[in-house]
Amino acid sequence: MTTSFSVSRLLAHTATAIIYDCTVDGEVLTFGWHENGIYDQEIDSLWNSPKGEALEEPLKGTRLAPAVGIVLYRQTWDSFHPHSEYRPAS
Repeated sequence: MTTSFSVSRLLAHTATAIIYDCTVDGEVLTFGWHENGIYDQEIDSLWNSPKGEALEEPLKGTRLAPAVGIVLYRQTWDSFHPHSEYRPAS
């Protein structure tokens, strides 16, 4: 199963979402939010959210591969997946 990361929170005002495959060189990275973008928790590198590109070494210049996904309203999702759990945005 591929792990993906959505940056829709950063682009909410434009009604746009970008979803990335978080696998880099066979390792699945875990991302968190930072005031300047997103960062991976394994190496602690800052990434450009809209481009999915690492801004700091040792992965500087590495780009996450776009992943296929859909954007839909929460009510639509809930109608098909009524037992989903949500966590608040941080």
